[in-house]
Amino acid sequence: MSPAEHPPLRVIACCGDMFVVFGNERMTFEVLRVLRDEGAAVHCIVNDWENERIVQLADDIGATWSTGYYRYGFSRALLNPLRAMQFAWEILNTSLGLLRDSRRFRPTHIFMPNFMTAIRNAPALLILRALGVPTILRVANHPVPNRVHLWLWSRVVPRLVDRIIAISVFCRTRLAAAGVPEHQLGMVLNRLATRSCAEGTDQDVVELVRQRRTVLVVGQVAPFKGTHLAIEACRLLIEAGLDLQLVIVGTLPIWPPDYVAYATQLQTSVAAAGLGDRVRFVGGRQNVAAIMRAGYILAAPIVQEETFGNVGLESTGAGLPPVIFPTGGLVESVVHLKTGFICHASTVEALVEGLRYFLDDPAARDAASAAGLAQHQAPDFPFSAAAFRRGWLDVFGVPRA
Repeated sequence: MSPAEHPPLRVIACCGDMFVVFGNERMTFEVLRVLRDEGAAVHCIVNDWENERIVQLADDIGATWSTGYYRYGFSRALLNPLRAMQFAWEILNTSLGLLRDSRRFRPTHIFMPNFMTAIRNAPALLILRALGVPTILRVANHPVPNRVHLWLWSRVVPRLVDRIIAISVFCRTRLAAAGVPEHQLGMVLNRLATRSCAEGTDQDVVELVRQRRTVLVVGQVAPFKGTHLAIEACRLLIEAGLDLQLVIVGTLPIWPPDYVAYATQLQTSVAAAGLGDRVRFVGGRQNVAAIMRAGYILAAPIVQEETFGNVGLESTGAGLPPVIFPTGGLVESVVHLKTGFICHASTVEALVEGLRYFLDDPAARDAASAAGLAQHQAPDFPFSAAAFRRGWLDVFGVPRA
């Protein structure tokens, strides 16, 4: 069937578990943007309690949206009979909502951006699959290696969806190890996310970063992102006499309480150490690419096993050499000593070593910056927009022109 003869796609994307905009949310809508550019109709189901940011993403790509029933999370609390009943009630209501939207929208495909959304919609997905509507699950968070999650991934999730698409080699390996059948597994690597903002946005931060050599941290202010390790490493470097500053670009948490306490403690410790003029928290920003272009090095001491790690790809795409920990899929977009530095361990000492590699050798830093920019222009770059588009059109069965 030629592209002109292919029936138009009608995709329902279940986005009810989303309420902030980080890497997974941006990349989910990059997938939907690809489909919209091919003429697909896209309808997003969002939550009914904090959906403004996700609705904006849907509006940006010209998708329609409605609200669904997304309230209770999946955790050990389900061992409590009352919480288990609440979650069962949620599964029922969420599924009924998906079936109602499907009856109205008549989808050709259902798109799930994470496995918990598939669990929440399990009854509806079983019915829709029986009616011949394929479901595609994009996996942005690899399986947690515990008994319950491994059982869900090997016995439950494969029965709810048709295709399970990993976003990195690391992710695909973990999915296979969790028991996901090989015939359902696919992989489409991430690309740079689209960030639109007006010219001159966040110019105050760009100017701040240009004032002196700046180590940037970009992303959530959270323990698993290693924000505290970046602060400690830069404190040691400043005490060693290096002229630099640390600028932390990321929204300060307002929930959960332990993350709020963590961020407060970081700010208190910076002030107590007399580093208020060298360590700056500038909050969440839109024009991340411009800020990165003005920076000297990126520090990404992420201690958890990231399924991919978009920040490394964004960094090299801006000519900003990243210094990263050797965890998960984060290492896949960085070439050690060529486009960035992969630390030998996830410690402050290893992070200091990586930062000093570029701070002590500006020529090596400039060469890594140029190499990062060059690889993004290479026709065979595996994380290109073209490769991303081809991969997802293949997943959805859209013939190539």
